[in-house]
Amino acid sequence: MCMLLQSDGSLVFKGGFDFYNPGSWRRDGDVLIVTVGGKAPFPAELYKEQLPKHIGGLTGYNEKRREISYRFDASTEFINFDNFYFYRAERCHAQ
Repeated sequence: MCMLLQSDGSLVFKGGFDFYNPGSWRRDGDVLIVTVGGKAPFPAELYKEQLPKHIGGLTGYNEKRREISYRFDASTEFINFDNFYFYRAERCHAQ
Protein backbone atom coordinates (compact mmCIF):
# COMPACT_ATOMS: atom_id res chain seq x y z
CA MET A 1 0.00 0.00 0.00
CA CYS A 2 1.32 3.45 -0.86
CA MET A 3 0.55 7.07 -0.08
CA LEU A 4 1.85 9.02 -3.08
CA LEU A 5 2.63 12.68 -2.42
CA GLN A 6 2.70 14.19 -5.91
CA SER A 7 4.78 17.27 -6.73
CA ASP A 8 1.59 19.23 -7.60
CA GLY A 9 0.24 18.81 -4.04
CA SER A 10 -2.15 15.99 -4.85
CA LEU A 11 -2.18 12.82 -2.78
CA VAL A 12 -3.16 9.41 -4.12
CA PHE A 13 -3.51 6.14 -2.23
CA LYS A 14 -2.67 2.91 -4.07
CA GLY A 15 -3.31 -0.60 -2.84
CA GLY A 16 -5.69 0.52 -0.09
CA PHE A 17 -7.50 3.54 1.36
CA ASP A 18 -8.96 4.28 -2.09
CA PHE A 19 -12.01 5.69 -0.31
CA TYR A 20 -9.84 8.69 0.74
CA ASN A 21 -8.95 9.58 -2.88
CA PRO A 22 -8.45 12.21 -4.09
CA GLY A 23 -6.49 13.90 -1.34
CA SER A 24 -3.93 16.66 -1.09
CA TRP A 25 -0.87 17.58 0.93
CA ARG A 26 1.19 20.63 1.79
CA ARG A 27 4.20 21.50 3.93
CA ASP A 28 4.52 24.24 6.51
CA GLY A 29 8.16 24.11 7.57
CA ASP A 30 8.68 20.71 9.20
CA VAL A 31 4.95 19.97 9.32
CA LEU A 32 3.26 17.79 6.70
CA ILE A 33 -0.48 18.39 6.40
CA VAL A 34 -2.50 15.67 4.68
CA THR A 35 -6.07 16.38 3.58
CA VAL A 36 -8.11 13.27 2.88
CA GLY A 37 -10.78 13.34 0.22
CA GLY A 38 -13.45 10.84 -0.66
CA LYS A 39 -16.73 10.21 1.08
CA ALA A 40 -15.56 7.91 3.89
CA PRO A 41 -16.10 9.36 7.36
CA PHE A 42 -13.07 11.08 8.85
CA PRO A 43 -11.64 8.81 11.59
CA ALA A 44 -11.54 11.49 14.31
CA GLU A 45 -11.87 9.00 17.18
CA LEU A 46 -8.81 7.11 15.98
CA TYR A 47 -6.71 10.28 15.80
CA LYS A 48 -8.02 11.46 19.15
CA GLU A 49 -6.72 8.20 20.65
CA GLN A 50 -3.38 8.35 18.80
CA LEU A 51 -2.57 12.02 19.35
CA PRO A 52 -1.18 11.75 22.91
CA LYS A 53 1.20 9.01 21.74
CA HIS A 54 2.71 11.07 18.86
CA ILE A 55 3.57 7.81 17.07
CA GLY A 56 4.65 8.35 13.49
CA GLY A 57 4.98 12.09 13.90
CA LEU A 58 1.27 12.81 14.48
CA THR A 59 0.88 16.36 15.81
CA GLY A 60 -2.79 17.12 15.24
CA TYR A 61 -5.95 16.75 13.20
CA ASN A 62 -8.89 18.88 12.10
CA GLU A 63 -12.06 16.86 11.56
CA LYS A 64 -13.98 19.65 9.78
CA ARG A 65 -11.16 20.26 7.29
CA ARG A 66 -10.34 16.51 7.08
CA GLU A 67 -6.68 17.28 7.83
CA ILE A 68 -4.00 15.33 9.67
CA SER A 69 -0.72 17.00 10.66
CA TYR A 70 2.63 15.28 11.11
CA ARG A 71 6.10 16.39 12.20
CA PHE A 72 8.02 15.58 9.01
CA ASP A 73 11.68 16.42 8.54
CA ALA A 74 14.77 14.74 7.12
CA SER A 75 15.00 12.34 10.08
CA THR A 76 11.36 11.19 9.94
CA GLU A 77 11.28 7.46 9.17
CA PHE A 78 7.52 6.97 8.77
CA ILE A 79 4.11 8.49 9.37
CA ASN A 80 1.24 6.71 11.08
CA PHE A 81 -1.93 6.99 9.01
CA ASP A 82 -5.01 5.12 10.27
CA ASN A 83 -2.74 2.72 12.23
CA PHE A 84 -0.66 1.91 9.14
CA TYR A 85 2.96 3.01 8.89
CA PHE A 86 3.99 4.64 5.64
CA TYR A 87 7.76 4.74 5.04
CA ARG A 88 9.66 6.87 2.56
CA ALA A 89 10.30 5.02 -0.68
CA GLU A 90 11.30 5.97 -4.20
CA ARG A 91 8.80 3.61 -5.82
CA CYS A 92 5.36 2.20 -5.18
CA HIS A 93 4.77 -1.42 -6.10
CA ALA A 94 1.11 -1.45 -5.07
CA GLN A 95 -1.49 -2.05 -7.76
